[in-house]
Amino acid sequence: MDFGKLIAPYARRIANMLARGSLVLADSSKKMQTLQVHLLAGEVKDGFEHFEAFGFTSCPLQGAEPIAAFLGGDRGHGVVLVVADRRYRVVGLQGGETAVYDAFGNKIHLHKDGHVEVVASLKVQITSPLVTMSGNLQVAGDVSVQGKADVTGNITSAVNITAAGILTGATVNSIANITAYSTGGSPISMGNMKTTYNGHTHVENTVPGSTNQPTQQM
Repeated sequence: MDFGKLIAPYARRIANMLARGSLVLADSSKKMQTLQVHLLAGEVKDGFEHFEAFGFTSCPLQGAEPIAAFLGGDRGHGVVLVVADRRYRVVGLQGGETAVYDAFGNKIHLHKDGHVEVVASLKVQITSPLVTMSGNLQVAGDVSVQGKADVTGNITSAVNITAAGILTGATVNSIANITAYSTGGSPISMGNMKTTYNGHTHVENTVPGSTNQPTQQM
C-alpha cells in the first residue's frame, strides 16, 4: 500500500484550509459583511463572510490583506477570519498598548503611561443626555456653550470677561464675591465697589465743601 497516495487527499485539504490574499471588494451593507478576495494567481473568490469580534466592525479598503479559512479544506466556501492593512496601521506601540485607527488619520491610542490620545481630523461628536468628568478640563481653544452654564465654584479669568446681557446675582453676597480689575490691574470686589460708591462724597468745583452721599444707592 502506498501510504503517500492514501493520505494525499487529506494533506491537500489541510493545506487548503488557510489562505492569504488581497482584498478586492467589501460589502458592508449586510448583517454579516462579505468580501471579494484575490487568492492564488487568477483565483478570485466572492461572498466570503467576514467574521469580526463582537462590538467592533470596520470596512476594509481594496488592497488590504485578509486571511481566509476553508472549513474542511473545501475551496468552494470560505470565510475571512481577519483583515489587516499595513498601509494605515499605527506603528511604534509599546508593549500592552492598544489603538483604534482608520485610513483617514483618525485614531484612539491607549498609552501605557495612563493617558488616552484621541486624534480626530474634523471633530469629536458625543451624543448623550449627560457627560460627566471626575477631573479637570483644560481647553486650549474657544469654548462655546449654547445652553445654560451652572457653576458652583469660582470663575477666574486672567483677561476680560464680556457679557452681552446683565451680570446679576441672587443676593448681595453673591454680587460681592464677583471680582473685577481696575485699569491699574488691582483686584476690586463688587462688594467693595458697592460700599465705596454708596458712601462716597466728593468736592464740587463751584461749591465749597463736600457733597452728600448719593441718594441712588447701589
